[in-house]
Amino acid sequence: MKTSTFLFTLKTALFGLLLLTASCKKDTEEAVTPDGGSGSTLACAGKNLRLAALNFDPAIDLDGDGKLDNDLLKFMDDCARDNTIVFEKNGKLSGSEGAKVCPNTGDDSPTSYGPSTWTYNPQTRLLRIVANGDATDVTEWKVLDVSGSQLKATIATESGDGTEMKMVMTWQAQ
Repeated sequence: MKTSTFLFTLKTALFGLLLLTASCKKDTEEAVTPDGGSGSTLACAGKNLRLAALNFDPAIDLDGDGKLDNDLLKFMDDCARDNTIVFEKNGKLSGSEGAKVCPNTGDDSPTSYGPSTWTYNPQTRLLRIVANGDATDVTEWKVLDVSGSQLKATIATESGDGTEMKMVMTWQAQ
């Protein structure tokens, strides 16, 4: 019973971490003005993208078994793994919760995210997401690889003890 409670808490925390990194506030209150015209420079723009890999660097012991884990995806419920995002060519970010709705959402049907916007600078390889129309709620993804079928990017984050970490995400077109 104690193990199942721990795993439930861990899964909840990981899902929360994923949501947090997708829309964390920067420490500065500098506003960002999205430029919808630059959206078409991202090769995977307009595609439904599903999270295919989510890794921590450096690896940490997530489940308390004494072994280092870097694969966060294996700790996520199926209902969270079928969520998709779309970097629309007009600079808007949309997405769907998918067909498998997580029971803790309190909703009986899939929901959509939004209204968020994005810009991409191919010279710096920075993908900037402005969440929910709040110009102070900006997340920057460093793009490692992008094609018409895949987006691989990193987000810098901190662990609970202040250790700097990278989360590496790979999104696949569906």
